[in-house]
Amino acid sequence: MERNSRTRNVRRNTTKREQYITGNLAYDYSVREPRTYVDNERVKTSSHVYKNREKAVSMSMAYVVLMAVCCIAMAATCAYYISYRNKVSSQKELIANTEMEIEKLRSQNDAVEYAINGAVDSEEIARVATEELGMQKAKIGQVVVYDQTESEYMKQYNDVPSK
Repeated sequence: MERNSRTRNVRRNTTKREQYITGNLAYDYSVREPRTYVDNERVKTSSHVYKNREKAVSMSMAYVVLMAVCCIAMAATCAYYISYRNKVSSQKELIANTEMEIEKLRSQNDAVEYAINGAVDSEEIARVATEELGMQKAKIGQVVVYDQTESEYMKQYNDVPSK
């Protein structure tokens, strides 16, 4: 069986160029100009314009580094925001727990105060003071009554007379 060189199709991959050999014709497909379409019609574009377009679309190393730095900065900012928000939430929870504890202690203090006030007998105190300690009740002229003008304290303008 004899082979004809014209019908032989051999595809060879060279370093950067792809060739297709048919007979004595060698087609170089790597240098084929790209096709450009405008409104679904093919437009002839020069290789210079195509190279400029490719250059405009490609990203340089500086651009990639800048984008990487921006992404890292954004991720760090988001992480800081989330941690700060968690701290604020935990502080709010701590404040709420502390307020509940304070309210519980106030109610306990009120209960103890009511118990103390209920246990104190003013007649018993007067009896112990007069009989056991030898104290005497105040006479009518000895008691000086002041009008209370402010809720927490009283100003004294004169000395209290002692008899």
